[in-house]
Amino acid sequence: MNKILKILVIALCLLMLASLAACNNEGGNEITTPNDTTPSATTPAETTPTPETEPPKPEREKMEYFKNYVSNTLAGTSNQLYFDNSSANGGVSEGMMFYKATVGGEFEYSVLFSNSIDSTYASGNSGVPNMKLDDFEITGVKLGVLGGKELTNPQNAEGKMTLVSTAVSKYTHTNGVTYFETAPVKLNAAADDYIAVAVEFKGSRVPCHVESLIPSYKKEGGSWKSSKDVPLANMVGIKRDVKATVAYLGDSITQGIGVGQNNYVFWNAITSKKLGNDYAYWNLGIGYARCKDAATDGSWLFKAKQADYVVVCLGVNDISSDKATGTQLCQNLKKVVDKLNEAGCEVILQTVPPYTSYNDNGIKTWYTANDYIRNELSKSVVAVFDQTELLMTDKKLPNVVRYGGHPSKFGCKIWGEELYKFLIANVDEFKVN
Repeated sequence: MNKILKILVIALCLLMLASLAACNNEGGNEITTPNDTTPSATTPAETTPTPETEPPKPEREKMEYFKNYVSNTLAGTSNQLYFDNSSANGGVSEGMMFYKATVGGEFEYSVLFSNSIDSTYASGNSGVPNMKLDDFEITGVKLGVLGGKELTNPQNAEGKMTLVSTAVSKYTHTNGVTYFETAPVKLNAAADDYIAVAVEFKGSRVPCHVESLIPSYKKEGGSWKSSKDVPLANMVGIKRDVKATVAYLGDSITQGIGVGQNNYVFWNAITSKKLGNDYAYWNLGIGYARCKDAATDGSWLFKAKQADYVVVCLGVNDISSDKATGTQLCQNLKKVVDKLNEAGCEVILQTVPPYTSYNDNGIKTWYTANDYIRNELSKSVVAVFDQTELLMTDKKLPNVVRYGGHPSKFGCKIWGEELYKFLIANVDEFKVN
């Protein structure tokens, strides 16, 4: 009996082993527990993006105007502040301004205006960033070409050119800014000819730019008088195919104060001319503008976001006018870079330039900001151009400058040429093979 039991137990064990082996081999599958994290054929392993498989930059969200037109002047084109126009009592006023054309030829032109203040002027009493001038209107625009390189005044100019009337459409974008866009007009202008923009406007408060370097006039008592109290174009646009668009985001140094009125020899004009007409350039430099203004992510930065490449040079007025701390300026620089990156722009960042009015605390802020740009923000941009050694004297002090706080023509020539050399050596888009 014991022998029979032993045989039965052995037989049962052998049967169980055989069944287990059959289960394990069926289909060649492994048995895994819910806690097993080993990747399987049906659950792909998670991978970290490599430089070759990095996700593409977000698709550009451009305003319709900027899909159709690119800038054709190197002059600064922004709303710096407003002037009180209440004396017009709701009536229509007339202004005229002249921009030098960058690229010559026959093109379809359209000019853009807006009702939003872009930055802080002085202490901000005449407007702050993103202030909307609700009753401001552009009621009519005429465009023309004035040949030659000398401009006297509109009285003489009117007899030498034909001004073409164009319809103006008004719309409010999702950013809350109201724009005035002219219908397209074909103009044939040589490079450096003047594009004349005659504008009719009304409103109790009107955007303007009191440090503008372009010739601008207002009709008073039936005759034209030189005046800054006119609304300037935000863009003098043409329909033209380009490799890429480049915007220069900065303050009065970027705008070109220091080279004199109607002189297109500021540092970014020099760089743009050397890079050539395969690209279109938009000067968004504004006198007194702060980095903190751009960091609000309002109407000014919105313009910069329309460009493919944005060259940023900010911080002087944060230090000299606002007495910003190093932490404050660094935070705002980061916000600007982050917002431009989020918009899909390629950012080329410059160090904060030296300037004559930095006090002891300002010098500390300057060193802090530039160390941050070189060592930290450089990781988030395409390239960093350090112009400090070019602009300081042999004393190497940030408030002792070689070519003036607003660099002279000679200083801008050196800056612009060195930036050009830097771009063609360090930024793939501009590299010369």
